[in-house]
Amino acid sequence: MLNCKILGLLFMLTVGIISLATAQQNSDSLGRTEALEFSTDRPGIAESPFIIPTRSLQLELGYNDEWSTDEPAVGIRIRTRFVTLSSLLLRFAVHERLELRLTSDLGYAQSQFGASTVKTDAGLQPLRLGVKANLAKNKGIVPELSVLAEFFLPKVASELYQLEKLGMSYRLIAQNALSSRMNICYNVGADFDYALDLISSMTPPPGSYEMTPFYMVGVDYALTDKLGAFVESYGYLGEANDHRWNAGLTYVAFERFQLDASFGAKYNSFDAGFFNFGASYRLFR
Repeated sequence: MLNCKILGLLFMLTVGIISLATAQQNSDSLGRTEALEFSTDRPGIAESPFIIPTRSLQLELGYNDEWSTDEPAVGIRIRTRFVTLSSLLLRFAVHERLELRLTSDLGYAQSQFGASTVKTDAGLQPLRLGVKANLAKNKGIVPELSVLAEFFLPKVASELYQLEKLGMSYRLIAQNALSSRMNICYNVGADFDYALDLISSMTPPPGSYEMTPFYMVGVDYALTDKLGAFVESYGYLGEANDHRWNAGLTYVAFERFQLDASFGAKYNSFDAGFFNFGASYRLFR
């Protein structure tokens, strides 16, 4: 558990990084193809280090079905499912190195204990406000480097899904071009959650947070000018380490409009996994 004061320190760090990013007016050329100028943060687990064009608005919408199965005792199996009916990410670039983000998820949880099923009503998850700041451009071995901070607003949600305290997610995002068609991306960071069990509504002691370190390494490849594929390995570290993989496809149907689909699971097991699909569209530019 972490005292909530650490969130204040992370907030100050975020402000400092934003100031540093916006002060860097001399941006290097990316040296990338036109197709890669349309960059999205879905469908994979990885966050992209790229900022969308200044004064443009990008919408990223998707559906996600995630499940897990636990066996706390011999003969007892608990299957939990969380369905995100609508996951909407809005991105607006206020600077060539800075974008603001808003994420809204609508979904429900369901648990099955043998023949019994407990299902929550569909509701709005805590609204997330975020900022992504670009720190460096990819040049040689120097990666495209950005930092992403998101804040979970505890009370801006349906009553069942409200949290007691502000939550935060922090990511350091890097990407290197391996060729004109292939890239390697890696993320590290942590989630700071005032956790809420969607089935039992149990919460940790007041004033304390759970920190969950996170890592991700992925490779994407442009199969054609419109069709791309990716594979990722990622995990959450803590008392019970959770290592997973996922893969998917993206298709640019027409200018500034992309369709996608992906799936993933735990290594050597499908007891926990997900699949999703969605679309992204950029307005204004």
